[in-house]
Amino acid sequence: MTAVWCAPALSQSPPLAPLDDPFTNVSMLPGGISRNVAELSGNYARVWELPDGTRVLQYHGDFTVQLGERRLRSQDAVVWMQKSVWEKTNYYHFDVYLSRFASVRDVAGTVTTGPALFVTFNTLAPAAPEADVFTDAPGTQTDLYREALRIRQAVSAGRPAGPEEMKVQRPERAAPQEPPKARPLVRIRTPEQVYDDREGIITATGGVHVSQGLLDSSAFLEIRARAAVVFLSRQAPEEERGPDAAPRLSTQPADEPFPTENIAPGPRSDAPGSNLGFGSDVNVGVSGVYLTGDVVLTRGERMIRASELYYDFENDRALILDAVMRASSPGLGLPIYVRAARVRQLSSTEFSAYRAVVTTSEFYTPHLHLGAERVALSDATPRDQSGQITDFVAGRYRAWNTTVNLDGVPVMYWPFAAGDFRQVESPLKQVRMTYSDDFGATFESQWYLFNLLGLEKPQGLDAALRLDYYSERGPGAGLDVDYETADSYGLLRGYFLHDNGRDNLGPFRGGEPDTENRGRITWRHRQFLPQGWELTLEGSYISDPNFLEEFFRSEFEEGKEQETLVYLKKQKDNWAFTLLAQWRALDFLTQTEHLPDAGLHWLGEPLGELASLFSETHVGFVRYKPDNRRLFEDHPLFPPALTLNNDFESDITFRPDQRAEIDVPLKLGAVNVVPYAMGRASYWDSSPWKGSTDRLFGQIGVRSGTQFWRVFQDAASKLLDVTGVRHVLRPEVTAWLSGGNRDSLELFPFDPGIESIDDFYGASLALRNTWQTKRGPLGQQRSVDWIRFDVELNLFGNQPRRELPIGRFYDYRPENSTARNHVRTDFQYRISDTTAILSETNWDLTDGNADLLDISYAVERSPRLSYFVGYRKIHDTRSNLLGGGTNYEINAKHRMAVRAYFDLERGQAESLDVSLIRRWPRWYTALTFQLDRIEDDFAVSFSMWPEGAPNVVLGSRRFTSLSQSTGIRPEN
Repeated sequence: MTAVWCAPALSQSPPLAPLDDPFTNVSMLPGGISRNVAELSGNYARVWELPDGTRVLQYHGDFTVQLGERRLRSQDAVVWMQKSVWEKTNYYHFDVYLSRFASVRDVAGTVTTGPALFVTFNTLAPAAPEADVFTDAPGTQTDLYREALRIRQAVSAGRPAGPEEMKVQRPERAAPQEPPKARPLVRIRTPEQVYDDREGIITATGGVHVSQGLLDSSAFLEIRARAAVVFLSRQAPEEERGPDAAPRLSTQPADEPFPTENIAPGPRSDAPGSNLGFGSDVNVGVSGVYLTGDVVLTRGERMIRASELYYDFENDRALILDAVMRASSPGLGLPIYVRAARVRQLSSTEFSAYRAVVTTSEFYTPHLHLGAERVALSDATPRDQSGQITDFVAGRYRAWNTTVNLDGVPVMYWPFAAGDFRQVESPLKQVRMTYSDDFGATFESQWYLFNLLGLEKPQGLDAALRLDYYSERGPGAGLDVDYETADSYGLLRGYFLHDNGRDNLGPFRGGEPDTENRGRITWRHRQFLPQGWELTLEGSYISDPNFLEEFFRSEFEEGKEQETLVYLKKQKDNWAFTLLAQWRALDFLTQTEHLPDAGLHWLGEPLGELASLFSETHVGFVRYKPDNRRLFEDHPLFPPALTLNNDFESDITFRPDQRAEIDVPLKLGAVNVVPYAMGRASYWDSSPWKGSTDRLFGQIGVRSGTQFWRVFQDAASKLLDVTGVRHVLRPEVTAWLSGGNRDSLELFPFDPGIESIDDFYGASLALRNTWQTKRGPLGQQRSVDWIRFDVELNLFGNQPRRELPIGRFYDYRPENSTARNHVRTDFQYRISDTTAILSETNWDLTDGNADLLDISYAVERSPRLSYFVGYRKIHDTRSNLLGGGTNYEINAKHRMAVRAYFDLERGQAESLDVSLIRRWPRWYTALTFQLDRIEDDFAVSFSMWPEGAPNVVLGSRRFTSLSQSTGIRPEN
């Protein structure tokens, strides 16, 4: 059965704005039109246009639509794109029929799957289609298009998609059909040519132009050389060729234009300006052509230079000597040069190169290149005409005795490698060589596993092998696997290290690890099941508490917590059912076990036409298991009476919990007012007091807000770069009262947001200001947020005993707020397109301190200089940090990056990083020095990467973005 899913088109009411508002045509759009560009991609695409102007695209093989964060996928698809108008605004309406393994992943992570899906959406800009092969041959006679058209007509007519209507007979998937190969139509232009009737050859000298196809075609092939010999495949009977068929010498003016139309081939004409055409006549054809002397072959943007070349048109074979091939790297826009002593084309899709050199440098002796004794290429991309050697960048490759060479010196060797050119051209993924006090001399490498083993990479599976060595710690090895199928995706991370060193995690932590054999295994899998169900499986093992922080710092600080669980979910419309079974496998982590716990969530369920219901229900068994390394005396989450007992692990506890909230949205003039009432009932059959307990919690409150704006058209200043100002003011007020019979300190802290809430009350007043202006040259002005300034006053009563350092207010659930009286501000001032001031503060009204103060000044003076200066203060941790950095282009070949942070509280520099980037022909190197006073560590690292590909790097990727721009951007 086919699932049908339609996105609403223009169903939302457009926002109101003053009629004289000059900003309306810039920023206001109906909710049903997306500003994102629909990016379409697939293997094979047909493109044609209907009589009413609708553009149709029919895709075969791995079809994907990326619309912002939204993603549509299927094996085959039909897309209709129609230009429409809404209130003088041009937009594009899309109907998309997804066939076979169809899925739609929305922004919030919701996934809809089915054998086939029908999706509609609107965009402000036309689509950006991509495919390995395009053709303008309509697909109106295909089964796929007929079925898609029937579904589209049914949806357009507004008829419900019943079982009979939506039943789809789906044939076995057929491979994309290649357009028929054209017979070789060869033309020759040369000052001198001799036709040998007896041998069936043509000898051309004095500069030769040989071409195949039409000049305006992207597959047009042209070969230039000093001399050539053309071999004819057949001889016509002499009586049919006429008396002029005898071998003669013909002279053609060099400046005669070369015609691009199809010339009917036939007997040779000796008239000046004549051309010899062969290939479409039954009796005359071209067997092959041999060219010598400064041979240049071009086809589209690809080019080959050689000393000699022979092409066999009948068997699609070729031999090229002393070849230099040039092509563009897919997606990077960089040239790729392949030099080889001998290149053979074995068929239209198979090639072999001997003594090959692959590089991005146009120099004869490149500074950096990949070398191979022999390379075999298999071109799997469908073509418009016969395969040519210049199309080597697509398909599979195999290489023997490969080396990475620096200035002609091999620095890395591998006996055999294989892979996919669309992914990578080497088994090496990344190499990093550094030195630090903690790890000593470091060699870290990642290798594409399937390329390394010479195996073909399965569809949707990627694996990388880690091979590392640390002179102060020991050897390490690991495996990173990522996979994705039509109905599942996941990852596997494994690493093992024999460590004979010491951890250094700061002034108070570190020392020798618990074991010398250290490592981790993490597996995460999500399976999309029928009827909208999702199954998530996770498992994790870590050898000791400090391993992840010491060797995988970014994952430890930013990644998901290491858990072992089974999670089942079904989500439909505005409700979701969940079932969680979770166990703590790592005793050095504080976690809550769910054995299991079921949940039911309802969001915005209408109660008539006046109110909405938000409901959350949990029923199950839970157990709190704290970190077994810690001592819990004076633990802030438990009553003082319990501090005599060091074991705070709870028993398996039965816990039903129900939260329900009813909202009544009202419109009082221009003000939106939402009174609400919330109630929560919970029960635990065990508590820290070794007995059952319950809790009744209630809350009533009101949320309100409105929006005003005013346009000052006469406001203008060249100094401030202001042309007209619109001030948008959004006041918001929330107030609530709560009551409950149980303090959170009397409960085990199973889950945040359930056990952690308390019955405090409070109010929040916020003023959110935005000043907008127009910038840019006349006729091309755009609307920008010039100044943004938000102020919140958050006041709380009956504050809980649990003290947390920095106050926070959460409008959607006030009971989850951190109840400390405070004023919070958020400020942004765009002085110009290249200069900005950012600030965030949190002033505690209880103790009169600035709990959080953050301000920074950033400048981008492209293309040579960018810098930033920032100050951050966190009162409770006594952090008083001044930092800054700069990116500076010293000259065309050298750039520098500096980062420094100084602790004003301790009066010392905490860290200093200096990196020097050197540009070489088509590649870059970077030398980085790092001083870390917090961990008392000093490190030196070296990196190199090709131009245009900062992610394909040997070494650290931290400053590789400086090869493209000196602008301030997130560091890799």
